[in-house]
Amino acid sequence: MKHDIKPLNVQLINQIAAGEVIEGPFSAVKELVENAIDARATEIRVEIVNGGKSLIAVTDNGIGIPGDQIKTAFLPHTTSKLRTIDDLQHINTLGFRGEALASIAAVSRVEVQTRAEDSLVGYKAIFENGSMQVLEEAGCPAGTRITVRDLFYQTPARLKFMKSDGAETSHITEMLTRLALSRTDISFQYVNNNKIMLTTRKNTDPNQTVLSLFPSELAHGLTVVEEKTYQKGDYFITISGLIGQPHSSRGNRNYQVFFVNGRSVRNDVLTHAFERAYEGAVMVKKFPVGILYVSISPELLDVNVHPSKTSIKFQEPHWMEEVLLDYVQQGLQKNTEIVSAGGLGIGPTATELKMGEERRRVERLKQEENDRISHNEDKISNVYEDKHEDKTIDLLIDDQMNIEENIKQRNANQRSWEHNNETSTNEGRNNEMKHDRMQRESSTDAASYKRLATEDISFGFVSEEDRNPSYKPEPTYITVDSTDNSLNDDTTAMPSNNGDKVKQQQQPISAEHISQQAFLNNVLKQRNYKIVGQAFKTYIILESGLALYLVDQHAAHERVVYDQLLADAQNGAVEIQEIMDGQIVELTLAEMEWFRLHEDTFSQMGFIIEPYGHQAIRLTGVPYHLGMPAHHEFLQQLIDELIEQEWSGAALPMEKLIRKACRYAIKAHDSLMATEINALLDQMTQIQVPLTCPHGRPIVLQIRDYDLEKLFKRV
Repeated sequence: MKHDIKPLNVQLINQIAAGEVIEGPFSAVKELVENAIDARATEIRVEIVNGGKSLIAVTDNGIGIPGDQIKTAFLPHTTSKLRTIDDLQHINTLGFRGEALASIAAVSRVEVQTRAEDSLVGYKAIFENGSMQVLEEAGCPAGTRITVRDLFYQTPARLKFMKSDGAETSHITEMLTRLALSRTDISFQYVNNNKIMLTTRKNTDPNQTVLSLFPSELAHGLTVVEEKTYQKGDYFITISGLIGQPHSSRGNRNYQVFFVNGRSVRNDVLTHAFERAYEGAVMVKKFPVGILYVSISPELLDVNVHPSKTSIKFQEPHWMEEVLLDYVQQGLQKNTEIVSAGGLGIGPTATELKMGEERRRVERLKQEENDRISHNEDKISNVYEDKHEDKTIDLLIDDQMNIEENIKQRNANQRSWEHNNETSTNEGRNNEMKHDRMQRESSTDAASYKRLATEDISFGFVSEEDRNPSYKPEPTYITVDSTDNSLNDDTTAMPSNNGDKVKQQQQPISAEHISQQAFLNNVLKQRNYKIVGQAFKTYIILESGLALYLVDQHAAHERVVYDQLLADAQNGAVEIQEIMDGQIVELTLAEMEWFRLHEDTFSQMGFIIEPYGHQAIRLTGVPYHLGMPAHHEFLQQLIDELIEQEWSGAALPMEKLIRKACRYAIKAHDSLMATEINALLDQMTQIQVPLTCPHGRPIVLQIRDYDLEKLFKRV
């Protein structure tokens, strides 16, 4: 049978080409909205019906299309954005291929209403089967409105494979969300089946746009990172955007949004660099969230990869990955907050904080007034009972003032003796009590002392809370280094431990979040905390300022050991603990081959492993910080997990090996002595932000006073 080679007709060519550009209704919406953005529109309205299958209408207030160019605009490969092949190296627009309008017109019925910004007359045009049927003058505002009806009505095979209305609507919603995020200087309105789904206002602050588009908890977990520019010769890369807190991670990558030169893209280089920055900070099978804007020299970027224009290629992918990794890591170190029990980072609003402070102030004033009235009544009553006891009353008042002064002094010095051994602390407290009693006895005659005792005035070391149930403790202060930019604005200075006065302004720690860097520098390193105790033999409880901090001792110890092992391995100074009898591990031939590939890595880390027959190895030493493995299965399990990661044939990352090993070496639920708790807290000061274990679990949890008061219905 003879098969002649013949050219396809124009209509069939256009329909085939349309299949590459217009995959579904969401593709048509994307192309039309991007055209509106390129037309310098500041307001864009999108309407769809039945997931875009029945109707798509995009209206903008851009520059419009001149009447004599409408027909040309809908021809294949016609554009106003390219003239020469050199222009492909300097593309700064979202569209440039000249395929969108022609492809849409080839598979649907299209109506255009447009008026150029410099024209007094508008035009209306109708297209079917890719050709213009009507062109006439019409009254319309400046800009363009394109209405697409009956998408794919000419290609029933494509129509049959369309998804449900709900699925198509979901695709369009996600795509419009990304476009709205890419241009926060444009107002967007999105209407689905005559119902407004999305509205954004022109705003140069991306954070405000995020709040209107993302779930509240997720939006509050994002932090704006200062813009940064990287240079290499005549080329540049500028990055800005928002990154999520490590604890705000999600189960998929849908909330990893990247814009390159204003274009929403999906790119493995960007995804890999972004997730590397969070390595060890998020849980396994969780993905960090973020919205990043990349501006790069056009010469380093190829956007002409696919008709959909969502794929790009970098001329220098390693440089791109390096700078993005650096940008996100620096942002995490500066902006990562302590995880809060009050909503994973969503703290009380400024109004709620002011209301709480005002309520406490009113309660304090009311109590002071009641105490003053009660004190005066007692004083008057005592005077009438015995006029000769005036001197005793004066002594009572003086002695009471001395007690209060002593209590305040003890509270100020509490930090210094709180960390001492429990036994020595109790002895010191008893000595102080005895000393105070002797001083009072020497300054108060026996009759006065007896009178005070009958009035239930307690002597010795008495807490202000016990003496006055409504007492509110003085707020704790922290020392702030003026060069440390990691603190929040509400976190300022306190007197140092040695009693020296600090010249900086002093304000209490707020109940709001503090950054993890501030927690390390100004709570742990400054010892600005009181150890409350240990809960469930797992969590160390610290009190500092207006918050409690729960430290996961197991996660913290894992991170300390991980950092120590990694530093030792990198410096070539690993301390090794020998195993006298050794531990033999039998392997398959495939496992033995894999082990030989990575034997040097194990050795560099501090494992002493030697061949033991044809299919076995013998473990005779482990890194000192790791401790003694509990059983011979330790190494077998470690190798099994590493092989499962499919690293065979490639270099085994040192940090991956150490991260896996740490988990097997450290025990949880140990009861810790005071000295052990203090030692662990001291070691934690060397940890770098973010405060997570090597596997991504948080180390510290914050419970603010506001959270507790809310639970107890006090606010």
